[in-house]
Formats: sequence, structure tokens, C-alpha cells
Amino acid sequence: MERRGRIPNNRFALLAIALLGLASCADLTTQNRLVMNRDTATVSVKNGRYYLNEKPFTGQFYQLNEWADTVFLGTYRNGLEHGVQKSWYAKGRLREVRLFDQGEKEGRHIGYWENGNKRFDYLFEQDLWSGIQHEWHANGRLFKQSHYQAGYERGLQRVWDTDGTLLANYDARNGRNYGNIGRKNCQSIWQNDSARVAAE
Repeated sequence: MERRGRIPNNRFALLAIALLGLASCADLTTQNRLVMNRDTATVSVKNGRYYLNEKPFTGQFYQLNEWADTVFLGTYRNGLEHGVQKSWYAKGRLREVRLFDQGEKEGRHIGYWENGNKRFDYLFEQDLWSGIQHEWHANGRLFKQSHYQAGYERGLQRVWDTDGTLLANYDARNGRNYGNIGRKNCQSIWQNDSARVAAE
């Protein structure tokens, strides 16, 4: 008698698990329809909002390179970037990770050089620079350290050359800079570093 009592309970449990499984599969199927290749989907962009078949896109876009490696994956809600976006170099090396909230940059935005060294680490609040921002040369040495508040430089700003030589050291206050603001010959340190990396 006890066995008969247990069998219906187990059957009910199995039926409940099966129904939950089917519901989960339906959700996954729905989600999979929303994961689309950005290069092949018929998407239009109007005022920074992504549209698929003239409706604001909600789901994920991905991009592949010529070797079918994923080089981009981003989440969108109501046509706006929302959630984590990632991009990669070839062979799966991480390039960037950024976070969006309803189309606005929010939180940390981190980038890496192709050699794996960190390239930048930015902070955003409501789409504006905020807090301490860092950038590095491809060789791993610190390139720039800056302080921002509500999208404007505020406080100590420093820039270094690839050998660690301090090139700029100034304090930004009330829209003015006090101290050594760096090179005067209009040559970008960042461009020099990028050219070196490209040549390697």
C-alpha cells in the first residue's frame, strides 16, 4: 500500500518537473529568437535607438569575425543599449567590457590591449565621466590618471610617457588648469603608443 501511495506522488512530481522543463524550453526558444547577428539582421538606428522591423529592438546582438569567433555581444532593451556589452580580439582575447543603463554609460568601462595588458578603466555615472579614470600604455605602464566629477576634470590630472617620465601634472579647478599641462607641440602621446603597438 505504501508503494502505491508513493508512485502517484512521484508521477505528479515528474509531471510537474516535465511541465517546468517545457516552460523553460519555451522561454529559451523565445530568448534565442532575440539573439541576432548584427551584421545580417535588418537593423536601423535612429537617434541612437536600434530598430528591428521598425520596432525598438530588445534582445542581444552578436558579431563574428572571418574565423567565426565572437567579437561582440551586447544586450538591448527597447532599442537602447542596456546591460553588459563585451568585445573580443581574435582568439577570444577580451577587448572591452562596458555597462549601459537605458542607453547611458554606467559603472565601469574596462579595455585591454591585444597583448592582454589593461588599456583603460573608466567610471561613468548617468553617461558622464565620474571618479578616477586610468589609462595604460601597451607596455603596462600607467599613461594617464585623471579625476572627474559630473563629466568635467576636477582635481589632480597626470600623464606619463611609456618610460614612466611624468609629462603632465596639473590640478583642474573651476574650469581652469593649474600646473604643468604637458606637451606643447600638439603631438598626442596616445597616438604614438598606438603606432608602436601596430608596428610590433
